[in-house]
Parts: sequence; structure tokens; C-alpha cells
Amino acid sequence: MTAAEIQSIEERFPQVFRRPFHKRFGPLLLLGGILLYLLYALGSSICRKCCGNRIGSGCRCS
Repeated sequence: MTAAEIQSIEERFPQVFRRPFHKRFGPLLLLGGILLYLLYALGSSICRKCCGNRIGSGCRCS
């Protein structure tokens, strides 16, 4: 494929090559948010079982 052909395809289908940020990275950000929440939720429950505190209140369960 030549540079001219690639340019022609980009001009005919701009929605494919210039997607908005939320459409491009939305699923990845959602997955990252879910993983961070699970890390927080599981860490919090482990800490409560260990010493009865929540993570932000001085837990030393390392």
C-alpha cells in the first residue's frame, strides 16, 4: 500500500482513524477501575479480619 492510498482511506473513513478518547480507552479505564476497586475491597476485608481496622486507620497487617 502506498502513502497516497493510506491517505485516501483516512480521508474516506475518518471515524475509524480519529476515534474519541472515551471510545478508544473507555474499556481499558473501566477495567482498571474495577481492578482498583477489587484491590481496595479485598484489602479492606483482609485487614479487618487481621486486626479489626480499616486500611486508612493505621492497619499494620503487612
